[in-house]
Amino acid sequence: MSLTGLITVNEGRPMAVKHPTTRAPLVAADGTPVVLTLLGSDSEVFTRAELESQRATVDSLTGGGPAFDPAARYAEATEVMAACTTGWTGVPQGWIDGTDDESPAPFSKENAAKLYANPGVKWLRIQADKFMGDRSRFLRGGAES
Repeated sequence: MSLTGLITVNEGRPMAVKHPTTRAPLVAADGTPVVLTLLGSDSEVFTRAELESQRATVDSLTGGGPAFDPAARYAEATEVMAACTTGWTGVPQGWIDGTDDESPAPFSKENAAKLYANPGVKWLRIQADKFMGDRSRFLRGGAES
């Protein structure tokens, strides 16, 4: 075994989105698999964003910034997840705006933030967070979803 294979990569890995109860892979109305491409929690993007969020939290707790606000912390975590989302296929517009719109949503960091902030698909946020934290998926030659 090569020990350098234990180095994590700074590239997105595909996560097949699964039904929140049956765990079956989801497919959009047009037959496109629903897939998010995500960076891992060891990536440079995640690390920078998380450190900035932690700095803001420390500032708020030590009087160097606004008072600590759990809702603001949740919003910061949403932005971290959006920053670590590099693309997707099959995500319906309704997951972004809370409607019944099944048309494909265009990928953007703004739409990713709206997706993760939508409480109607919190199950997806949890799936993505677990995927991002699974280091084995981001090792050189690591597994996919």
